[in-house]
Amino acid sequence: MNLRMGKGEFRLCARRALACMSLWASLFSLPATAQDDLSSQQAVPDQRMEVDLQLVIGSDVSGSVSHNEAFLQRKGVADAFRHREVITAIQSGGLGRIAVTYVDWSSRFYNQVLVNWTLIDSQEAAVAFANVLMNTPRTHGQGTSISDMLEFSSALFEVSPYYGGKQVIDVSGDGPNRSGRPLEEVRAEVVAKGIIINGLPIVDPYGWDEFANLGEYFEGCVIGGPGAFVQVAEGFADFSRAIRRKLVTELSWEPALVPRDAPPLIHTQSVPLPDAPNLQPLKSDYDGPCDTWDFYR
Repeated sequence: MNLRMGKGEFRLCARRALACMSLWASLFSLPATAQDDLSSQQAVPDQRMEVDLQLVIGSDVSGSVSHNEAFLQRKGVADAFRHREVITAIQSGGLGRIAVTYVDWSSRFYNQVLVNWTLIDSQEAAVAFANVLMNTPRTHGQGTSISDMLEFSSALFEVSPYYGGKQVIDVSGDGPNRSGRPLEEVRAEVVAKGIIINGLPIVDPYGWDEFANLGEYFEGCVIGGPGAFVQVAEGFADFSRAIRRKLVTELSWEPALVPRDAPPLIHTQSVPLPDAPNLQPLKSDYDGPCDTWDFYR
């Protein structure tokens, strides 16, 4: 047996090892009951439940995000899952059920799963998910690595007790990739697995943000996969409306359910999905770098 490996193979193994260490550290930091639920659900693949969609929701808790801004993101997601529009969209699927997990993200060793994979197939289940989310303590991250977040989130599908349907990662954030592996490289790897990446950039409504073209940045550097799109939030105060609209767009299997309220910044990464006239072909105006390499923001 040849135990030698080249430098490229070594780097690949090291990256995977770091991703797995971060993932399992996060999973085992969950309460004991959540850990027990995970181990009991993932044992036998044949026992996994089929769903219409597996969704990872990633909330930005990097150093640039204040306590109140982190709260507004979490509350926005919780409010969305309590909203009739989102519940109706979930039930419009062929199976009428989805699986969701919620992640606080910043950089490799600070990413954490807050709410483990949860089946949502009714209003009661959606409200219960929202309640668990709001009762979970906030984490505190460091650095801003969208690439680390994508690696971490894609690994979660491998331990999901559900299967079938689309696999989607939702990335919300108020800035670009500042550390970790090159973002375009990681995005390509994640999309190659059949995972769709959608984006929710949180832009400064007054134009004071140092990264004024964040919406275009997410279009050009973050989203990927068939039908991927960007939904802009005009500041953290607008996050609740934006995430609700984004979730309904992702979850709706009936075009009539998709909201068309302003602002209409929704673009696809590739060919528009059938019967989705509100999704237009991607024409990103962003031509800058995808990585800024400034870990401490």
